[in-house]
Amino acid sequence: MSNENLFSLPTPLHSLIDFRQDKASCRPDAARIFAHLTADEYTQGHVASWRIFLLNMAMESFPQRPSSQPLVQLHDVKVHFSVRKGLFGSESVHAVDGVTLDIGAGEVVAVVGESGSGKTTLGRAALGLIRVTEGHVSFDNTAISALSQKEQKAFRRRAAAIFQDPFASIDPYMTAYESVAEPLVIHGIGSDSERRERVFQALHDVRLRPAQEIAGKYPDLLSGGQRQRLSIARALVLQPQFIVADEPVSMVDASSRAELLALLRELQKRFNIAFLYITHDIATARHFAQRIVVMYLGCVVEMGEAADVVRNPMHPYTQALIAAVPEPDPANRLHQRPSLPGEPPSPVDAPSGCSFHPRCASFMAGRCELTTPRLREVEPNHFVACFLHEGIDAYQN
Repeated sequence: MSNENLFSLPTPLHSLIDFRQDKASCRPDAARIFAHLTADEYTQGHVASWRIFLLNMAMESFPQRPSSQPLVQLHDVKVHFSVRKGLFGSESVHAVDGVTLDIGAGEVVAVVGESGSGKTTLGRAALGLIRVTEGHVSFDNTAISALSQKEQKAFRRRAAAIFQDPFASIDPYMTAYESVAEPLVIHGIGSDSERRERVFQALHDVRLRPAQEIAGKYPDLLSGGQRQRLSIARALVLQPQFIVADEPVSMVDASSRAELLALLRELQKRFNIAFLYITHDIATARHFAQRIVVMYLGCVVEMGEAADVVRNPMHPYTQALIAAVPEPDPANRLHQRPSLPGEPPSPVDAPSGCSFHPRCASFMAGRCELTTPRLREVEPNHFVACFLHEGIDAYQN
């Protein structure tokens, strides 16, 4: 594998950290692998950034799940869209199909899955940006759908979003200062001098420094990493309690990803922000989140503490996601990596029974294609929707 391909994802170095309960340490062969990877100058910067990030994670205990009352509650949420079929017909797309999830104050929950699994739709539903078909979403014990227009505006002060593409989410005709100040203007917060102070502080917090110099620049003068930091500053300026971060590091290079994840972790701890972290990368989810929710075709197939899900994946889909994470051992170039066969089915024509059964190596004929497995607790705080871990009567027709 070439150096360019090796570092095209932020995952390869995660395997050098050996997780044990809530602690972490470097693998014994980490020094050998690091020495091989840093043989040329091109890769040294990338490896150094991830080494700093991962070793910082290794030296601290992973935060435990808060025991406080949930801040965000999603109960049996279903989001269906209608799409055209033929000239006059239509059919329903089940983008999210019966998801129940609680997020505590200051907690980080990662939603992981392939493209089309419903992650972004779930995040938008959590913010009230799209209407749910069934179920309900509550914020601080208040149903979002029941909010008046005035209450919705107040809710927007307490919940924010960091979108995936900083090139599309930042207005190219506004300076960095105007982009970050816009939420303050909309909500009528502070005088001009107070807004200026808060904008500069937000830019400083995300390490866009000197803030006075960055504030006057237009987005075309900023790098991809700087644009994403600007998006984070805009989300933070209202001092929200809850942020949906939709693939916040997927559009930047490998070294910037490490820095942005470390930055988000630092800001989350400092301001006690609850995060719904949406990603296709289960390795970064392990490092950043306290819990991991694995989605496939609109449904939750596994959910639990981040360390438990990565160390002991129980659903075949989760096992496949973890097996796909590359390891930077040179000996791996001689081995074929296992991969899931085929592509995820279309949500327009989802398979019957367990939606994963057409791609599952543990498929049980006569059951998996006929019956939908129920998400159940198979270990303390570890939930799985798979017949491999269910009793004979623990399923629904």
